[in-house]
Amino acid sequence: MERTNRSRKHLENVLCLQEICHLNDRKVALKEDNFKYLIGQMDLRSIVGDFTAAILLEKPTRIFSFASEHFAALRTSMTPSPPMLNEGVPALVVTGARQLQVLDALNQQFPGKFLSPVMTTTRPPHRSERPGITMNFVTLEMINADIRGGKYLESGASAEVGCKGELIGTTLEAVARIRATGAVPLLHVSYERAVSARMCGNIKPTPYAILVCSENEPPQQEHRSSFDKLIYARSLDQVIAELVAVIKAKFPTVVRAS
Repeated sequence: MERTNRSRKHLENVLCLQEICHLNDRKVALKEDNFKYLIGQMDLRSIVGDFTAAILLEKPTRIFSFASEHFAALRTSMTPSPPMLNEGVPALVVTGARQLQVLDALNQQFPGKFLSPVMTTTRPPHRSERPGITMNFVTLEMINADIRGGKYLESGASAEVGCKGELIGTTLEAVARIRATGAVPLLHVSYERAVSARMCGNIKPTPYAILVCSENEPPQQEHRSSFDKLIYARSLDQVIAELVAVIKAKFPTVVRAS
């Protein structure tokens, strides 16, 4: 009887050891499967890498809050398009010569009436940038998917130094947020992106696009067909005067509210 009990305990121990060996083998196999999956997911590696880089740059004291803000900027919205896409004043798109000077003068003339939407880019954030506040940061796969889904007013190649192959654009949601404040969405973008914005059929009224031509640039037919207004930069004062006249005619409610 005693020998039988010993044999039973020995058998139980053997089975336990077999189970442990099986579990260990399963852990190794699972680890290999997970490793192969992670190696094949470039999006995941990019997201984790960007988050790690942001952590090391900012060195936040509140990790969970920082992570919440960081990943909120990467979120692909599955909700319907926001309101204000087919209401209110048209977005104002300005491109061409003396762009920054023109925009500074515009903001001085109509303070708080023209606001730039937060753009979205695929490049990594700079040290001083906060995701979702100064810029939204996404992967190439995410921005291409949203562009195909009609979620962007305009998009194009980034013109920043060292950002070859990166994309940048303005979402319809970002434009709607500006409209909801009562301000006019103001985009200062490249020529190609300005044309893209004016051709967007997912927002009403159609954006009003202005091209500021350099003094020596002859008028071209494609300019006239791609833009609502051409302004020739004979002098900065003349450009601003003409721009203000256009705004008073096109955005009378903004002028009255100033």
